[in-house]
Amino acid sequence: MDPSRFDAVVRSLAIRSSRRSFAGGLGALFAAGVAEAAAKHKHRGHNGHGRKNRGQTHCGTEQAAKACAGRSCGTVRNACGKRVSCGDCPAGQTCRSGACQVACMPHTCAELGVGCGSAQDGCGGTLMCGPCPDGKECQNGTCAGTCGAIGDACTSDGTCCGGICGAQGTSANLCCTPDHQPVVAVGYCCNGNNAAYNQNGTVYCGTPNCTANADCDDHDPCTHDTCDHGSCAHTAIAGCCISEATCDDGNDCTVDTCVSNACIHTPKNDNDPCGSDNRRSCCQGQCCGTGRHCRNGTCAASGGCFVAGTRIAMVDGTSRPIEMVAPGDLVLGRGGQVNRVVALARPMLGGRPLYAFDGGLGFVTGGHPFLTDAGWKAVDPAAAQQEIPNLRVGRLSAGDRVLRLVGATVPVGAGRGASGDGVSIRITAVELGQIAAVIANPATPLFNLTVDGDHTYFADDWLAHNKFYSAEPTSEHTPPAKHHSPKSGKQKHT
Repeated sequence: MDPSRFDAVVRSLAIRSSRRSFAGGLGALFAAGVAEAAAKHKHRGHNGHGRKNRGQTHCGTEQAAKACAGRSCGTVRNACGKRVSCGDCPAGQTCRSGACQVACMPHTCAELGVGCGSAQDGCGGTLMCGPCPDGKECQNGTCAGTCGAIGDACTSDGTCCGGICGAQGTSANLCCTPDHQPVVAVGYCCNGNNAAYNQNGTVYCGTPNCTANADCDDHDPCTHDTCDHGSCAHTAIAGCCISEATCDDGNDCTVDTCVSNACIHTPKNDNDPCGSDNRRSCCQGQCCGTGRHCRNGTCAASGGCFVAGTRIAMVDGTSRPIEMVAPGDLVLGRGGQVNRVVALARPMLGGRPLYAFDGGLGFVTGGHPFLTDAGWKAVDPAAAQQEIPNLRVGRLSAGDRVLRLVGATVPVGAGRGASGDGVSIRITAVELGQIAAVIANPATPLFNLTVDGDHTYFADDWLAHNKFYSAEPTSEHTPPAKHHSPKSGKQKHT
């Protein structure tokens, strides 16, 4: 505090007499001194004379000018971080990047007077002003006139919607329908594609992929290659092939081959195996149903048959393999009955299994009936019933007692007489312990006899019923030439 100021304060205190007033005046004197000192210190800091404020930036008008350098509008921040104004733009202008510019307002289709098609909006954009209704076309932004569709007749003003209307046959102004269709009559609208070509005297629109059949050769012998309206067509030739794999007709009973690009389907032999498991029989190129075989060109009930080597009891006391038995031979039947062989059937096994008794070899199919002490029975009674419909047949199972030949008394000269002559025989009922199915080669030949009399005979000494007999001879029953071989077997005596 300067001396004059101090003196004035002292004189003021001397006038007042109270202690309280004196103390208050002394406090005011102290406060005034402090305030004056602070003001001087601040002044020295702003004018750069104080040590502690040396180097600080002055944030006045000079700094604002520097921040707005190169800008005529908008606001920016100065070096002290404060936002300062660089000025305002006049009416009708906007501030863009610190410069005043005239504002751009895009135009509309209506403002431009454009009713269709596209137009520029005046600000660098494109306006889409919509299509014209049917029967009108867009001309300079206006829907005007009446136009025809492709293939329609041209209108009176000669306009087409999206095409041209021209004269037929002129190279520059063809009147075309869609590509690869014949050119229509003069005065019809076209698709605007002036390309055309001539094929066999007819003019077609478009650019052709071909002009002749030779252009379409795909080097496949099984297609018919043609050039149709400028486009190649490859039509498959029925029955044509390039390998046997392409000839598969899905028929198990035909052999499919490819010969000179033609499929040949040759029927397999009758009674050849067929079906997914080869357990059925072919017949005239078709697969018979389960339990049937081919007989005289027709699928018929398979019935029961024996394999080659099955011994047949003859009237003279011998036995003979079934394949060696011929029509006219005399066989031993039930109760010693003498029966004459009428026919011998020779089917193939096909897909049927064979059956074996008590651990023996498979020798008979399931449809053959055997006589038991409870009547006729077969492993497959349904198949037996189809073959012999008038015979009542049950199911043969383990535990059944089957009649079997154990001996015979043969009189002198037996075997030379007619059927019906009696022979004394001895049979017994044998209980079957086991019946087993045996899968064999489907091509295994089988044999079955048809006899007269009581239609029975002994096969491997088991009493069996014969195949159904028809009085009318058939090719299946036609026997081969009789085989005159020495008779074998052992004579049986009671």
